[in-house]
Amino acid sequence: MLGGWHKLTNLDTHFNGRILLIWRPDFYKVNAVNVTAQAITCDVLYKPLQILFHLTVVYVFNTKEERRQLWITLERMNTCAKPWVVIGDFNCVLHPGDKIGGNSVGWAEIVDFHNCVDSCGLIEHPHQGNKYTWNNKGERQRIYSKIGWIFINNEWMISMPACNAMFLPEGISDHCLAKISLVVTKPRKMRSFLYCNTWAHHPKFLEVVKVVWDRHIDGCLMFQVVRKLKLLKNELKTLNRTIYKNIESEANNDREALIQLQKLLQINPHCIVLQQTETEMYIKFRKSSFLVDQLYLQQRAKATWIKLVEHSILSLCH
Repeated sequence: MLGGWHKLTNLDTHFNGRILLIWRPDFYKVNAVNVTAQAITCDVLYKPLQILFHLTVVYVFNTKEERRQLWITLERMNTCAKPWVVIGDFNCVLHPGDKIGGNSVGWAEIVDFHNCVDSCGLIEHPHQGNKYTWNNKGERQRIYSKIGWIFINNEWMISMPACNAMFLPEGISDHCLAKISLVVTKPRKMRSFLYCNTWAHHPKFLEVVKVVWDRHIDGCLMFQVVRKLKLLKNELKTLNRTIYKNIESEANNDREALIQLQKLLQINPHCIVLQQTETEMYIKFRKSSFLVDQLYLQQRAKATWIKLVEHSILSLCH
């Protein structure tokens, strides 16, 4: 799935390798600056716009004592004169109001985090989406916390192009994905016809093929084959539209329904009915997404692998 991508982990500093950073080398040039058990810091060059910035990705330990080493590491990087973004799971709230449910947050628990952010001159990047980035998925007493953060420094605000930041609904995870993207509009591309393996699992698939292939077509054999293939393509599109509604539509609809429920839960987190409905929708989405993952994405992965093999063979020939 990641053919041609580059990667960097902190496996050398922690036995679990808690952070994995991947990038496309045709878009980014990444040089590691500092790698610890809780953070990876890199210099990143975005090649299309020749933009150089400092990136720190964190996955912080659970206890206050273990987190202290990360605060020291970040404060030592405060001399960085480049645009700097710090993003990830800090496992800590910054304000008492960043948590609802469970035990209340005391100042002693967050003071080190506060001092680190102030010392580094970091501010939170304005973002859309979820306010709370983690919840325990509890059905009776649900706990919500904002422990995922996106911080930037003054140089980022001054010199970087406009960016959007968003915390996406958590889906089947208990954490919300953080997404930063340049404000760029991309032209839409027309989709070509692609055969989907899922169609063959429909009970009427062979019947549809047989009806088309038994039709009488005048002309040479090659013309008959091409004509029948075109007719079959139309029939398969109809089958797809009426039964599957595009191979990804069912999973997308289930995902969207789950997201909407999770947004409502962000507004009314103590509603038992919403929590139970979200659990049911979670199960339904897991089933529909399994169909897409096992058939559709597996098929796409094989197609990508074939292209990579062809490219490798052509490179060897030259």
